[in-house]
Amino acid sequence: MKKNAPSQKGNAIKSASVDEILDRINPKSAFNIRRDNGETRHARFILFLGAGASKESGIPLAEDMIRNFLDRQCEKHHVFFETQKEKEAWARKEKLFTSQKKKYSQLFELCYPKPDERWDYIESMVAKAFPSFGYLCLAHILELGIFDTVITTNFDDLIFTACVDNLFKRPIVHSVNDFKSERFKLKERPRIYKIHGDYLVTDLKTTIADMADEDPNMTQRLSAVFEDCDGMVVIGYSGNDDSVMKLLDTFSKKKYLFWCTYGEEEIGKNVEDYLRKKDGRLVSTDGFEKVMNHIRNGLGIENKKSAGTDQTEKEKAA
Repeated sequence: MKKNAPSQKGNAIKSASVDEILDRINPKSAFNIRRDNGETRHARFILFLGAGASKESGIPLAEDMIRNFLDRQCEKHHVFFETQKEKEAWARKEKLFTSQKKKYSQLFELCYPKPDERWDYIESMVAKAFPSFGYLCLAHILELGIFDTVITTNFDDLIFTACVDNLFKRPIVHSVNDFKSERFKLKERPRIYKIHGDYLVTDLKTTIADMADEDPNMTQRLSAVFEDCDGMVVIGYSGNDDSVMKLLDTFSKKKYLFWCTYGEEEIGKNVEDYLRKKDGRLVSTDGFEKVMNHIRNGLGIENKKSAGTDQTEKEKAA
């Protein structure tokens, strides 16, 4: 994030800290007292996760995949360039992709034209991944109901695995083309909405055409989820997908919105516009792992040791 939040005609984007997020979601904070029909409850917050959350679990980011796609195309066309910038300039000139927003999807489809080929590629990226310490923290945060809902663009099953390996409570998972419009009665279980699919159970949304074709049940269901919540925290998502931003547009300006960035990274204009429109807060962080661990510590949660995860070393690093 830029040290000074972007501004436009005096309408500067508001900033916040991770501690402010913690204050809003902590059931013990003064803010977090809600009255529904005479009953006291704590505020309901949604967690929206993008690909950046899974980096420490061994899943490559879109930029890493794009580099791989470009290397394949250069090899196919028998051309050589020393830098990534030169490769992208050549690919753009050859119309291998038409814009920055479409670069990932168009190169992916060019390298792997068939849906089964794209699924195999994603499966090879995801299958060997294991939940990082941040996901272990998130599992315990979900168990307490601090976040009762996670919406994600990710294909992986890291949240579900972290919960099943460490908790008694299994989350309810809904993937693309499997969204229901009715309200669920099992509200004591965490809910996971996978808006681009799950590599284990559904077709995946990997192309421009796929992502433009949103399931009406998904739109209706997420609108209801947004209506029921008091706020949302976005982590690890760049906001470059127009179809996802369209879904997020149903989120009310009257609710709390925290958009987390990593370090000094800059946000795109679409995110700037969205934050201004929704009166959201921009939060500069040290990444998903540190945010989850900070929240875990702030809530006084003691993690159980996850099989295959060196909790002690990971926690010290966080």
